[in-house]
Amino acid sequence: MSKKKLKLLRLIPLIELGLVFVFAGVSCLLVKWLAGKYTRTESNNGIRIDALRDTVVMGIAKALIFIIVLSCIVITVVCIIERVRREADVGRLYARTWIISGISVLILLFGCITFNGDWLGGTDPKCFEYTDGQHTMVIKEESWLLGGWGTVYQVEDGGKAVVLKGFTTDDGYRNEGRYDIRWSDDSADITFNDGQGGKETVTVEFK
Repeated sequence: MSKKKLKLLRLIPLIELGLVFVFAGVSCLLVKWLAGKYTRTESNNGIRIDALRDTVVMGIAKALIFIIVLSCIVITVVCIIERVRREADVGRLYARTWIISGISVLILLFGCITFNGDWLGGTDPKCFEYTDGQHTMVIKEESWLLGGWGTVYQVEDGGKAVVLKGFTTDDGYRNEGRYDIRWSDDSADITFNDGQGGKETVTVEFK
């Protein structure tokens, strides 16, 4: 293997690791710029509320992971070919590539899980939509271990959504969409079970 080619193959994993750190910095800026921006979408599983920052950041992270894994495979194939054809000693290059790339992927995975707790499906969000003909709300229920919580969104024109208020329940309890809602012109009172046999009410002000 030529020195130029060897130098290039050694450089690729370092470039990938550098891109991971650049991505981390860009993600911090995106979180700030896209904070509070949500959209209502529909899927085969029903209604969803997606944070624009999650969609963008997670999309970039997945693309980086794909590129890193693909480059590892390509370099591995090149190493195998060089070893078979020329009996070149490529063990160090092979190990270096997978170690550095593995570190890059682990950093990305850790960042994804930290950034979006439901990336692995941990909180199992479910959304329920309500309207009085004038205003439309979506309540997203989530739970993890002994914690349960809900977030109330107001859906605006074009599918945009804004957070109105959140609430919590005990023991990971979910109301499964069973809410008593009293509508007013500029607000709504939402009554829900708290998970301990009682009821609580939150009032949301429409924007």
